[in-house]
Amino acid sequence: MGFEAPIAPTLALPRVEPVPGEALSSWLVRIAHRQLLSLHEVGWEIGVELHEGDRNPDRAALAGITARTGRSIAELEAMVHPAFLKSAAPAGLPVPLAWAVCRSCLQEDMAIERPPHVRVNWTHPLATCCPTHREPLVPHGQAGVDLVGDPTNEGWTHASEPLDLNIARMQPEELRLGEASAALIESRSPAAQELLRVWTREVLDVVDALCTQMNICMGRGPLMSGLEMRWGQVSTRGGSAELRTAAAYEISTAARLSHVRAAMRIVGAPGCPPTPDPALAQWVEECARLSVPKARQRALKYASLDPLILVALALPVTSFHLMGARAEHWSPHGEARWRAAATVAAFSGFA
Repeated sequence: MGFEAPIAPTLALPRVEPVPGEALSSWLVRIAHRQLLSLHEVGWEIGVELHEGDRNPDRAALAGITARTGRSIAELEAMVHPAFLKSAAPAGLPVPLAWAVCRSCLQEDMAIERPPHVRVNWTHPLATCCPTHREPLVPHGQAGVDLVGDPTNEGWTHASEPLDLNIARMQPEELRLGEASAALIESRSPAAQELLRVWTREVLDVVDALCTQMNICMGRGPLMSGLEMRWGQVSTRGGSAELRTAAAYEISTAARLSHVRAAMRIVGAPGCPPTPDPALAQWVEECARLSVPKARQRALKYASLDPLILVALALPVTSFHLMGARAEHWSPHGEARWRAAATVAAFSGFA
């Protein structure tokens, strides 16, 4: 293979053509499979882990891939979502653990004898559904199609994981928001990308809040567990004592999908109020009866108008103030909503 030649294009032959719209990591995995190399061996050759290029495509990383594959920087950048070319994000879990995929798209690939591959738009953290088939994305291991294959999987058996019905089914509101995010992710216009950037910040900040232990007055466990219990889903266990940073890139793909979908229901579409959720409103009323002095319960009657108020009520004091600092970088509409939520939380004695 010529490992002794540090700048030789050792991965260029046999030539593996990227599929239009394919993610960089997906293409590198197909190269590994074609050359009977493990993912670690390919990563050693290019100088970075395979998943680094998807969300943290710095020039040094792309230069290493260019040297080994013989492809230009422009060709590689075409396999990275523009959002990460402008602002790198944590790479997150290694490939294939980080992949979220559409089962129908992969089945169509196989039906027309096209290489099954991960789409570049699926690498964005707000990607939760496929707009073509109007179905949710699922973790790679639950797709029923092995995108890694022997010998590159190195013992992984994620292609045979059972399908998580909490992930494989979407509520109508989740589907609506998922299609809205897919439209922004697919668009390459500067205006759409700026709207996506701000919305991503808001949603991922709320994901961090969902991973945080609730205020003891609200319950036990992370805030996400309380939402899931009221939505009739399996509750998430464990949580952080403090507000995390970029938790969406650290948790499993299944957890990321469920947390992002929940966060989008709380945040709503860009510039639009979220759809009222009776289950969340009932939870706030329960907390009001049990924990808030009667003289202040009047303030919580407004909580059903905005589920973001529930986040403000549930966060411990330190995390509450950290969230307020983050909200200063939200959209004007989102920042105004958080200020209103913080006012209710403070007046109610939670913050």
